[in-house]
Amino acid sequence: ADYLFKQAIKDGRAGLARKKDFCNASCFLYEGNIGLSCAVGGAIEAREQLGDLKGIDVDIANGYMQVVDADCGQLSTTQVKTTKAREKEDNPNGERVRLTAINAQVGLEVLHEQFGHGTITVVVDKKQGRVKVAFEHHGEVVLLLSYAKVYLL
Repeated sequence: ADYLFKQAIKDGRAGLARKKDFCNASCFLYEGNIGLSCAVGGAIEAREQLGDLKGIDVDIANGYMQVVDADCGQLSTTQVKTTKAREKEDNPNGERVRLTAINAQVGLEVLHEQFGHGTITVVVDKKQGRVKVAFEHHGEVVLLLSYAKVYLL
């Protein structure tokens, strides 16, 4: 499961994955803007209006609907606060801040390269940097911060 790819689908974001993102998905999947493409294809097939469907990168989909003469409206651009936008607010230099034993505390939101987004539920051993994190799609996992690459959100 590639957390950032799933987030890109949800946001309607196309384009290449950024080098510092932890993505396992092929760049071609990002370029396809799958979430938005499926929604637009479904609307065209059902001959329905798009309604309030929005996405971050909508230009290609709007161009496609014009070419095929689809009568289902135009997509609007939305400004979704992505992980990258949150990073810029928290860290203007754009570098991810790695979680250490010193700053580990219950309730912190974190990002792990394989497990995705999670929240620290227990600091098992502050000295060793052992924490228990509840991940959205992987349940609770105990991690050793000196080994696991866990970043603050």
